[in-house]
Amino acid sequence: DNTENCLLPSRVVDWTTIVAELLNFPLICIETSQQNEDKNVREIISQLNKKKNKNSKSSPPSDDLTCPLKKQLTIFKNPLGDYFVFHSVIAQHVLQRDTSSSASYLFASPPIRTHKLKLVILLSCGGYFSGGVIESTNLTHHKAFHRVLSKKTSHNNNNKTKKKEGEDQQFTYDEEKHKREHREVLLRWKGEIEGADLIFVYAPGRNSQFVFQNETRSLLSKDDGRLRSLGTSVSKPSFAELKRLSWEIIKVKVFSSSAKPIDDSHNSHTTREPDQLSDPFDPSSDQEDDG
Repeated sequence: DNTENCLLPSRVVDWTTIVAELLNFPLICIETSQQNEDKNVREIISQLNKKKNKNSKSSPPSDDLTCPLKKQLTIFKNPLGDYFVFHSVIAQHVLQRDTSSSASYLFASPPIRTHKLKLVILLSCGGYFSGGVIESTNLTHHKAFHRVLSKKTSHNNNNKTKKKEGEDQQFTYDEEKHKREHREVLLRWKGEIEGADLIFVYAPGRNSQFVFQNETRSLLSKDDGRLRSLGTSVSKPSFAELKRLSWEIIKVKVFSSSAKPIDDSHNSHTTREPDQLSDPFDPSSDQEDDG
């Protein structure tokens, strides 16, 4: 069979476009136990791994379905043989199991609800912060800032104790100021956070103290049921990284088992890049405020 090694034609769209195309059209979830039996799913995973590792020095790509990539993605198939690769969190939120079939899923109803999906993304690591609010597919708010938090090491033994005390005081001051800046953003976005459907937080280790604070516990806490993991690697928090992650969350990759290329000329949303997300601010600056 020559088709097994053929690359499947694909396109990338935002998930709201798929809703418009497939509303009330059943999608079959490819269960884990069935994925190894589907050669097209193996080909899709292989393609995604190749792209993910294109500029990476890690192990070579494979079609191993136990790879970390599989954990953040959910694959569906329609009766025509097309495959749809969703970010798992979005799939769980906007798709619901069809009561007439245990393996079939439909988009959540009413459809207007899914189009108004509101997401909040908060990234905090190493003195860097970047956060944003996505409504449907539009980045409506964002903020990024940086504060140096690392302590400097003195090699002057004569003044070692005195300098260490000064460094500790400066570090504590900078850390408190960094914490206050986080708090100001959270309070400024109070309405957006309270109205969010899902909240993605990346704040490893002690960075979590900046995002989850006693002063804002009523607004955002670690036991908030809307909290989700990004499920992917995160670079230094910045506006560019925020837009990249936003696109990773809302995009859907469509693979067709047909040999014909897919004509997407009618769809203005097709193959949008992260910097093409609707953004009311100047994309050239990582320090733009949301106002």
